[in-house]
Amino acid sequence: MCESLRKIDLSSNRIGDSGAKDLAVNLQHCKNLEVLSIGGNKMSVLGMKSITEHVVDVLNLAGKNISADDASVLSDGLKHAPNLKTIHLVDNHIHNSGAVSLAEGLKHCKSLETLYLDSNQIGDSGIKALCESLIHCSNLESLSLQSNVIGNSAATSIASFLNYCCSLKEVDLAYNNIGCVGFTGLCEGLKDCSDLMVSLLVI
Repeated sequence: MCESLRKIDLSSNRIGDSGAKDLAVNLQHCKNLEVLSIGGNKMSVLGMKSITEHVVDVLNLAGKNISADDASVLSDGLKHAPNLKTIHLVDNHIHNSGAVSLAEGLKHCKSLETLYLDSNQIGDSGIKALCESLIHCSNLESLSLQSNVIGNSAATSIASFLNYCCSLKEVDLAYNNIGCVGFTGLCEGLKDCSDLMVSLLVI
């Protein structure tokens, strides 16, 4: 019945975990679903995990108050979502420990093309784990890490990552804590990335 559906926007409703589980069951019949927006509901990350496993293309969880512990549960869902192409996790509370957990799930997202992790207070250790994970995402084209707490050490990790991710076309690192040392490291990593655009503010 819903085989032709490509986009569902259920943002800002009152869907809880039980509703999320029912929704997840029915999403199995939506073979062509590409975009699902569920931000602003009452479901916990367990409900989000149930839905994540059935999303085909785009998952939007921006501004959902996802914590580091929530990111760990969400990561388990990502392990069963190999067809996800775009993930929006902007403006949450993932922090370093959550990024480390999330990295474990992201390495299974082989079709991932775009990842938004802006404004999540992710620092050097979290970025290092993400870079090590995203090497496995060979289709990644756009990575946005704006407004986190990325320093010079993480910039070095990103520079190394750039050497392995040839598909990348855009990386947004604006509004972080990258100084001249980190900038120099990034420049080294960019030598062989002639088609890559990097947004960066050096402090």
